[in-house]
Amino acid sequence: MKGIVRNAYDVVADVVLSNPAIESLTLLNYEEGTNWRDVARMEGSSLATLLKGLGQDQGRRILTKVSRTEASSGNLCEIARSLGENRLLGVCSSVELVGGGSAHIAMMDFMCEPSTRNLELLARLIEGLHHGRGCLLESGRSYHYYGFRLLTEEAWKVFLGKCLLMSGFADDRYIGHQLVDGYCVLRLSSGKSKRCIPKVISELT
Repeated sequence: MKGIVRNAYDVVADVVLSNPAIESLTLLNYEEGTNWRDVARMEGSSLATLLKGLGQDQGRRILTKVSRTEASSGNLCEIARSLGENRLLGVCSSVELVGGGSAHIAMMDFMCEPSTRNLELLARLIEGLHHGRGCLLESGRSYHYYGFRLLTEEAWKVFLGKCLLMSGFADDRYIGHQLVDGYCVLRLSSGKSKRCIPKVISELT
Protein backbone atom coordinates (compact mmCIF):
# COMPACT_ATOMS: atom_id res chain seq x y z
CA MET A 1 0.00 0.00 0.00
CA LYS A 2 1.30 3.43 -0.93
CA GLY A 3 2.74 5.41 1.97
CA ILE A 4 3.69 2.37 4.08
CA VAL A 5 7.46 2.04 4.58
CA ARG A 6 8.65 -1.56 4.50
CA ASN A 7 11.17 -2.77 7.05
CA ALA A 8 13.69 -5.62 7.37
CA TYR A 9 11.04 -8.09 8.53
CA ASP A 10 8.97 -7.37 5.41
CA VAL A 11 11.97 -7.77 3.09
CA VAL A 12 13.06 -11.12 4.53
CA ALA A 13 9.50 -12.45 4.32
CA ASP A 14 9.32 -11.21 0.71
CA VAL A 15 12.62 -12.92 -0.20
CA VAL A 16 11.27 -16.22 1.14
CA LEU A 17 7.93 -15.78 -0.63
CA SER A 18 9.73 -14.97 -3.90
CA ASN A 19 11.84 -18.15 -3.70
CA PRO A 20 9.63 -21.28 -3.38
CA ALA A 21 12.82 -23.38 -3.24
CA ILE A 22 13.58 -22.07 0.27
CA GLU A 23 12.56 -24.64 2.89
CA SER A 24 13.90 -22.90 5.99
CA LEU A 25 15.72 -19.83 7.28
CA THR A 26 18.21 -19.55 10.13
CA LEU A 27 17.80 -16.76 12.67
CA LEU A 28 20.54 -15.54 15.00
CA ASN A 29 19.79 -14.36 18.53
CA TYR A 30 22.83 -12.42 19.75
CA GLU A 31 23.97 -9.99 22.41
CA GLU A 32 23.91 -6.30 21.60
CA GLY A 33 27.41 -4.91 21.98
CA THR A 34 29.71 -2.00 21.15
CA ASN A 35 30.86 -1.75 17.56
CA TRP A 36 34.59 -2.52 17.21
CA ARG A 37 35.18 0.62 15.15
CA ASP A 38 33.78 2.69 18.02
CA VAL A 39 36.10 0.90 20.44
CA ALA A 40 39.08 1.56 18.14
CA ARG A 41 38.22 5.26 17.95
CA MET A 42 38.10 5.48 21.76
CA GLU A 43 41.13 3.30 22.54
CA GLY A 44 43.34 3.89 19.52
CA SER A 45 44.99 1.20 17.38
CA SER A 46 46.87 -0.61 20.15
CA LEU A 47 47.82 -4.27 19.79
CA ALA A 48 45.16 -5.20 22.37
CA THR A 49 42.49 -3.36 20.39
CA LEU A 50 43.60 -4.91 17.11
CA LEU A 51 43.48 -8.37 18.70
CA LYS A 52 39.92 -7.64 19.84
CA GLY A 53 39.13 -6.91 16.22
CA LEU A 54 40.03 -10.47 15.23
CA GLY A 55 37.17 -11.81 17.32
CA GLN A 56 33.47 -11.91 16.52
CA ASP A 57 30.79 -11.01 19.07
CA GLN A 58 31.86 -12.43 22.42
CA GLY A 59 28.34 -12.91 23.77
CA ARG A 60 26.23 -16.05 23.48
CA ARG A 61 24.97 -16.60 19.92
CA ILE A 62 21.89 -18.78 19.39
CA LEU A 63 20.99 -20.13 15.94
CA THR A 64 17.38 -21.20 15.30
CA LYS A 65 15.83 -22.62 12.14
CA VAL A 66 12.36 -21.50 11.06
CA SER A 67 10.33 -23.01 8.24
CA ARG A 68 9.19 -20.90 5.29
CA THR A 69 5.66 -20.89 6.73
CA GLU A 70 7.05 -19.34 9.94
CA ALA A 71 9.01 -16.67 8.06
CA SER A 72 6.22 -14.11 7.83
CA SER A 73 6.93 -10.48 8.71
CA GLY A 74 4.60 -10.62 11.70
CA ASN A 75 6.10 -13.82 13.10
CA LEU A 76 9.68 -12.58 12.73
CA CYS A 77 8.68 -9.41 14.57
CA GLU A 78 7.10 -11.45 17.37
CA ILE A 79 10.24 -13.59 17.70
CA ALA A 80 12.29 -10.41 18.09
CA ARG A 81 9.92 -9.04 20.74
CA SER A 82 10.23 -12.26 22.75
CA LEU A 83 14.01 -11.91 23.18
CA GLY A 84 15.58 -10.99 26.47
CA GLU A 85 17.07 -7.61 27.33
CA ASN A 86 20.15 -6.62 25.31
CA ARG A 87 19.44 -9.33 22.69
CA LEU A 88 19.02 -8.66 18.98
CA LEU A 89 17.57 -10.78 16.20
CA GLY A 90 19.43 -11.26 12.93
CA VAL A 91 18.86 -13.37 9.83
CA CYS A 92 21.55 -15.59 8.28
CA SER A 93 22.17 -15.66 4.55
CA SER A 94 22.39 -19.46 4.38
CA VAL A 95 19.04 -21.13 3.64
CA GLU A 96 18.05 -24.77 3.30
CA LEU A 97 16.35 -25.78 0.06
CA VAL A 98 13.42 -28.06 -0.60
CA GLY A 99 14.75 -31.51 -1.48
CA GLY A 100 18.14 -30.89 0.12
CA GLY A 101 21.07 -28.58 -0.46
CA SER A 102 21.56 -24.97 0.51
CA ALA A 103 22.00 -21.51 -0.96
CA HIS A 104 22.64 -17.94 0.18
CA ILE A 105 20.55 -14.80 0.19
CA ALA A 106 22.77 -11.95 -1.02
CA MET A 107 23.25 -9.69 2.02
CA MET A 108 25.67 -6.88 2.76
CA ASP A 109 26.33 -4.43 5.58
CA PHE A 110 27.72 -1.10 4.43
CA MET A 111 29.61 1.52 6.44
CA CYS A 112 29.14 4.72 4.43
CA GLU A 113 27.07 7.43 6.13
CA PRO A 114 23.47 7.85 4.98
CA SER A 115 23.20 10.64 2.42
CA THR A 116 21.52 11.26 -0.91
CA ARG A 117 24.88 11.09 -2.69
CA ASN A 118 25.99 7.84 -1.00
CA LEU A 119 22.62 6.20 -1.62
CA GLU A 120 22.78 7.04 -5.34
CA LEU A 121 26.35 5.77 -5.70
CA LEU A 122 25.64 2.63 -3.70
CA ALA A 123 22.58 1.81 -5.79
CA ARG A 124 24.66 2.18 -8.97
CA LEU A 125 27.41 -0.05 -7.58
CA ILE A 126 24.95 -2.78 -6.62
CA GLU A 127 23.21 -2.55 -9.99
CA GLY A 128 26.65 -3.16 -11.49
CA LEU A 129 26.60 -6.62 -9.93
CA HIS A 130 23.63 -7.53 -12.18
CA HIS A 131 21.82 -9.43 -9.43
CA GLY A 132 18.41 -8.12 -10.40
CA ARG A 133 15.79 -7.24 -7.81
CA GLY A 134 16.99 -6.08 -4.41
CA CYS A 135 16.44 -3.62 -1.56
CA LEU A 136 18.63 -1.08 0.19
CA LEU A 137 17.62 -0.40 3.78
CA GLU A 138 18.77 2.44 6.00
CA SER A 139 20.10 0.83 9.17
CA GLY A 140 20.64 3.98 11.23
CA ARG A 141 24.33 4.65 10.65
CA SER A 142 24.57 3.21 7.13
CA TYR A 143 22.80 0.78 4.78
CA HIS A 144 21.91 -2.91 4.47
CA TYR A 145 21.34 -4.73 1.18
CA TYR A 146 19.23 -7.79 0.35
CA GLY A 147 19.13 -9.43 -3.06
CA PHE A 148 16.19 -11.60 -4.10
CA ARG A 149 18.11 -14.04 -6.31
CA LEU A 150 19.60 -16.94 -4.39
CA LEU A 151 23.33 -17.58 -4.71
CA THR A 152 25.33 -20.79 -4.76
CA GLU A 153 28.26 -21.06 -2.31
CA GLU A 154 30.72 -20.11 -5.07
CA ALA A 155 28.57 -17.21 -6.30
CA TRP A 156 28.18 -15.99 -2.69
CA LYS A 157 31.97 -15.78 -2.27
CA VAL A 158 32.26 -13.90 -5.57
CA PHE A 159 29.54 -11.51 -4.34
CA LEU A 160 31.48 -10.84 -1.13
CA GLY A 161 34.66 -10.27 -3.12
CA LYS A 162 32.92 -7.80 -5.44
CA CYS A 163 31.50 -5.94 -2.44
CA LEU A 164 34.96 -5.79 -0.86
CA LEU A 165 36.08 -3.89 -3.96
CA MET A 166 33.49 -1.19 -3.21
CA SER A 167 36.12 0.81 -1.31
CA GLY A 168 34.66 3.26 1.17
CA PHE A 169 31.19 1.70 0.99
CA ALA A 170 31.35 -1.96 2.06
CA ASP A 171 32.35 -2.88 5.60
CA ASP A 172 35.55 -4.89 5.11
CA ARG A 173 35.51 -6.16 8.71
CA TYR A 174 31.96 -7.43 8.24
CA ILE A 175 33.00 -9.32 5.10
CA GLY A 176 35.97 -10.88 6.90
CA HIS A 177 33.82 -12.13 9.78
CA GLN A 178 31.15 -13.51 7.44
CA LEU A 179 33.74 -15.46 5.45
CA VAL A 180 35.03 -16.97 8.72
CA ASP A 181 31.47 -17.87 9.80
CA GLY A 182 30.44 -19.22 6.40
CA TYR A 183 27.32 -17.05 6.16
CA CYS A 184 26.28 -13.41 6.37
CA VAL A 185 24.08 -11.96 9.10
CA LEU A 186 22.02 -8.77 9.06
CA ARG A 187 20.18 -7.28 12.01
CA LEU A 188 16.37 -7.31 11.95
CA SER A 189 15.40 -5.86 15.32
CA SER A 190 16.16 -2.70 17.26
CA GLY A 191 17.82 -2.33 20.66
CA LYS A 192 19.26 0.19 23.10
CA SER A 193 22.10 1.32 20.83
CA LYS A 194 20.61 0.08 17.54
CA ARG A 195 17.51 2.19 17.97
CA CYS A 196 15.81 1.70 14.63
CA ILE A 197 14.57 -1.32 12.71
CA PRO A 198 16.22 -1.13 9.25
CA LYS A 199 13.81 0.49 6.78
CA VAL A 200 13.65 0.17 2.98
CA ILE A 201 15.03 3.32 1.37
CA SER A 202 15.46 2.12 -2.23
CA GLU A 203 14.02 -0.68 -4.39
CA LEU A 204 16.42 -2.03 -7.03
CA THR A 205 15.28 -3.85 -10.18
